[in-house]
Amino acid sequence: MTLRRVRVATRVGVRQNNVAGTRISTKNRLLLSASVNAQPFDGATLGLDYTNFGLRTERERDTLRVSQVSQTIGITPGYTWQTGTLQQSATLSYRFQDVAQRNLTRGIDEATRNHDVSLTHTLAWPSGLSLATTGTFTKGLARDLDQTVRTLAETVSAALLDRKLRLSGTLSYNRIVL
Repeated sequence: MTLRRVRVATRVGVRQNNVAGTRISTKNRLLLSASVNAQPFDGATLGLDYTNFGLRTERERDTLRVSQVSQTIGITPGYTWQTGTLQQSATLSYRFQDVAQRNLTRGIDEATRNHDVSLTHTLAWPSGLSLATTGTFTKGLARDLDQTVRTLAETVSAALLDRKLRLSGTLSYNRIVL
């Protein structure tokens, strides 16, 4: 088995709001993202991604001096198949986010961790009508808060005007537990 297609994308950057050195308080940000999308064989896809966002404010007597780093990693496998004239696809997605924040003046550390899992099944007819059913589970953990969100959604979509316009509607049910 050989890979049919692979796409790799990366971005790295540093952002600073005080390049001229004229401000008392500065903010520096490190930005990093990488993603790999592959099609290992006909109908199958696999996506991997990682992002990092860091923020640090500097000032001698600023009570809001903060250091924050947010990292996210995700994996998304999918498969598409044909049943007669009906095209179907299924996609599973898992994403983990970790946010670490530190108040540099007071020395207080806080961490937030989120786990997101979703599963989507789509039916698409040649007429341009499609139905997508999605179930999502999110677990958020922080020092003083533990929450769970469950979502079930159905999206109906139709192509109109020779497929130049798409009309969609979604009905969803959310259950949030704190």
